[in-house]
Amino acid sequence: MTQLQTIINNQMFSECRCGHRKIVSVKELISRLNPTATIYKVARKAKCSHCVAKAIVDFRLLYVCKMINV
Repeated sequence: MTQLQTIINNQMFSECRCGHRKIVSVKELISRLNPTATIYKVARKAKCSHCVAKAIVDFRLLYVCKMINV
């Protein structure tokens, strides 16, 4: 399982059944949880900040890349 500490520069996207969507940085998740927490654990514990239900219907890891000048 992928630990948060190995994907620190990325973001997590979640969408609730109520339609609320949110993007949270992995750095923020680490500050709330533990660097060794896994993506699976985060997805299982996720709940909507709008309706407070555990009704997440979509959960994605968003890769954030660095742009380089060529």
